[in-house]
Amino acid sequence: MLKLLIATLLAAPMLSAQVVTANNCVHQVGDNPDWARPDFDDREWSKQIPASGDSPYVWTRCRVDLSSLPPTVPVHIGVRNLAPWELFVDGKLAGSFGDIRTGLGSTSSAQQAVPAGAVTGKTITLALRQLPIRLNRAFPTGLAAGAEDSLQVRNSARVSAMLRATWSRNIVGAFSLIIGVLLLLLYAFSGDRNRRELLWFGLYCLAIYSITLREIALTLSSFPYAISVFWYALSVAIFSLVSPRIFFALSGRPLPVFYSGLATANAGVILLAACVRVLTPIHGMQEVKPWLNLVVDIGPFLDLALQTSAAAAFWPLWRVPGPLRLARNLSLLVLLGSASFNVTQLPALGLSSWAILGASIQPILILAATIGLFIVIARRHRDVALDRAELQGEMKAAQEVQRLLTSSTSTLDAAPWASVEVAYSPANEVGGDFYYCRHTAEGQLVVVGDVSGKGLRAAMLASVALGALRHSSVSSPGPLLEGLNAALHGQTGGGFVTCCAALMRRDGRLVVANAGHPSPYVGGQEFPVEAGLPLGILPVSAYQESTGQGESITLVSDGVVEAENAQRELFGFDRTREISTKSAQEIADAAKAWGQNDDITVVTVRRLAP
Repeated sequence: MLKLLIATLLAAPMLSAQVVTANNCVHQVGDNPDWARPDFDDREWSKQIPASGDSPYVWTRCRVDLSSLPPTVPVHIGVRNLAPWELFVDGKLAGSFGDIRTGLGSTSSAQQAVPAGAVTGKTITLALRQLPIRLNRAFPTGLAAGAEDSLQVRNSARVSAMLRATWSRNIVGAFSLIIGVLLLLLYAFSGDRNRRELLWFGLYCLAIYSITLREIALTLSSFPYAISVFWYALSVAIFSLVSPRIFFALSGRPLPVFYSGLATANAGVILLAACVRVLTPIHGMQEVKPWLNLVVDIGPFLDLALQTSAAAAFWPLWRVPGPLRLARNLSLLVLLGSASFNVTQLPALGLSSWAILGASIQPILILAATIGLFIVIARRHRDVALDRAELQGEMKAAQEVQRLLTSSTSTLDAAPWASVEVAYSPANEVGGDFYYCRHTAEGQLVVVGDVSGKGLRAAMLASVALGALRHSSVSSPGPLLEGLNAALHGQTGGGFVTCCAALMRRDGRLVVANAGHPSPYVGGQEFPVEAGLPLGILPVSAYQESTGQGESITLVSDGVVEAENAQRELFGFDRTREISTKSAQEIADAAKAWGQNDDITVVTVRRLAP
């Protein structure tokens, strides 16, 4: 393979010399079979590619002198044109590409080699019939004659030159692919769907890569026209949708309705134009072509308007805080790169002569900004990851502290004549439920509470409640809740605490007081008790005590009753009542199996036989 490549490179100058380029070609809009004849008089035709007229077809005629070619080599014609075409050599159809009737089929800017057939003279007439209307305009047609291998070498040299000429865009595409994949992987595995800048910038980079890849693919090969159109349209639509979102995500501001609507409208117009371009019958293209041309003309203006979001996201620019200044500067670099090219494309400004310079500067600026923004976003992701790791460590420490508090002997102090069982299952690392059991001279005291909210704040308030219970010498449920209410008032941060306290005496008598908590269960039935105001709301609150008799009592938190399955059905009070005579762990397991979405706490107290 290496030897073949070296031989081809060494032979390239000689093979390229065996090619004749068709120059001094003339063009005409319309469609007439006689235009393929070699003796047709085309002196009135234009040397410039004409604008579209009443006919969708454009003809190109060239006369090629073959006298410099070796007489024994079969002649081929190299055709390079994006639009579908038919080639006539001396009036005879030699070959075609794409579908000349509909404008669909394959498309490519790569050269196609067509056998010229039997050539009788030293001069041949080439007539190319093309259908460029779906492309909005006719592209320059490249025609050449020579040996097939010579044409292939010449085309390879042209492709190599094109790739070298667009090296900056190709580098941008390569870096965009790497950066886009990395950012999307970070977003997918970060577990934080609020880090939208990872998603938007990842899609932005992949859209740039997709546009670049399409241009390279068209240069190297051919593929269906519809795929080519929708490939480009979808890439540009994604680019339009995510561009303003990136800048506002970097600045930490919400996306304004103006830019959201502008991006959506622009993407919609691009996709609609692609559908019209592909699906409109060829006889109806003349009617829609002015509209398509308008879309092409206003495209640079809309893109430039969208890129102004880079400045709007950080406005006023001079008041941007220090940590955001690098992101602001890089965003403005993106705006400058977009403006350097799009301004030259605005017909009203008459700067088309600067288009080549703008096209050269744009990729360099975009590449620098893309790499810089990737570094900024990656550093932010690292900082967030470090903060999360630190917070996770703090949560683990809090979880351990809560475990020690809830499992200490002072929290679970059972009387010799009573059996106390506890099942505690927080929904997160730490929970807002708490329980407390103490053997007093009056009997077995049991308290179960639930702090509103979740997370570390709720867990810390639960720890405050446990501390207050430990320092309380009161055994009667009503006064106990009154004291706990006074201790929690002003500590809840706008929340509240529900709590149920029960005292079982040695003879089975029960005294229960409730502060907005689910009622306990005695003998498989809900124990009637007056529900008082939750703790911590008012500085002073009274709690009525209810009395009864029972051999066991079960206290649960609302995480049992509010367990929810996949069908959004709650575990409910009826199911809780039916299993209330089971052990604490069985009750908790049943609620968890149903679908845990809150902290679950179950405490059962049974009087042992004397």
